[in-house]
Amino acid sequence: MLDVVPLTVAIHDRGLQLAGRHQLSTYQAMIDAAALESGCDSVYSEDLQNGMSVAGLTVINPLKLTD
Repeated sequence: MLDVVPLTVAIHDRGLQLAGRHQLSTYQAMIDAAALESGCDSVYSEDLQNGMSVAGLTVINPLKLTD
């Protein structure tokens, strides 16, 4: 199931903090902030290193997964 999370002021503020702290693009930071606010423990992204941690959120890069 896929939940759509609205961009709230809290997510926006957290996203800006993440962007500055982890040198993320604003777009990626908003995705990560929404995932964190939703209680996710991982996020799929082709733009970040596989296994990278962003505020406790584990990044999974599907292009870097091995067999």
